Amino acid sequence: MRLILHFVHRPSTPYTEAVLHEVLRLGNILPKTVGQRALADGLVRDKDGKEEYFVPKGADIKWNLGAVLKDPRYFPKPDSFDPTRYRQVFFKFVYLAPSSCFFSHSKVPV
Repeated sequence: MRLILHFVHRPSTPYTEAVLHEVLRLGNILPKTVGQRALADGLVRDKDGKEEYFVPKGADIKWNLGAVLKDPRYFPKPDSFDPTRYRQVFFKFVYLAPSSCFFSHSKVPV
């Protein structure tokens, strides 16, 4: 008997889920996100938290997702393929409806 995995099987296949996350992290094909617009004036800190930058209302913002996905503060040994880096979180995901999310941001750790 051949089993075809579907969305409902995701909670019961945590290692497969972790492998997919790691493939998406290393194979990031869109290093910058789709632009967003600031809805209000605000401040953004640099990666070290030392400097603040003013962002005026209406400014176009693009996040450098590629830098985050390769940051050793969040991903030790960022250039190596290691699905076990998700071992503490991939068992505790809350799955959202696929229509309410896009790409790999379809779940939230609890």
